[in-house]
Amino acid sequence: MAIRNIRLHGDNILRKVAKPVELFDDKLHTLLNDMLDTLRKHNGMGIAAPQVGVLKRIAMVEIEKETDTKKKKKQQQLETEYGFYELINPVIVETEGETQENEACLSLPGKNAPLARPDRIVVQAVDRQGTPYTVVGTGVMARAMCHEIDHLDGIMYVDLIEPGTLRDNKDGE
Repeated sequence: MAIRNIRLHGDNILRKVAKPVELFDDKLHTLLNDMLDTLRKHNGMGIAAPQVGVLKRIAMVEIEKETDTKKKKKQQQLETEYGFYELINPVIVETEGETQENEACLSLPGKNAPLARPDRIVVQAVDRQGTPYTVVGTGVMARAMCHEIDHLDGIMYVDLIEPGTLRDNKDGE
C-alpha cells in the first residue's frame, strides 16, 4: 500500500470521463488500498480514481461517526449517514431533497464554497470482487457520494457553485 499524489485543480485528467472497471484483479485491489491510504493521509471524506491519476470509475467515501451526542443519536437512526464504501462503476439511480452546505475537495486544497446537493441518494455500484450492491446515502454521505461520482464524469464542485462564492478555508477546515 502506498500514498499516491493528489492531482490538483488545473490538471487535465480531472476533466476527463473515467472508464468503467472491467477487471477485478490484484491490480484493482492495490489501487483501492492505495486510494484508502491516500484518503486517510489527507483526512478527506472521499476520493475518486482520477484524483490519483487513474481514469477508472472508482470512488470511495469514508464518513466517521460524530462524537457529539445529538448527532450520534441522529446517525444511529440513519446508518447510511456514515461508514466506508468503495464505489466501483457507481450510478446514482435516485435523489431526494436538497441541502446547501460548504463543500471542499482534495484537488483544490484550502478552498470551500456553499453548494446544494441532494439530501438522500440511492447508488448502485459493485464491490472489489465485482458483486453488485445498492447503498442509500443521506446527509453528508449523500453529499460526499455525489461529489466523488461527479469526479468520474470530469466535474468538479467549483463548476457547480455560484460565481464569487469560492473562499479560503477558515482555521484549516
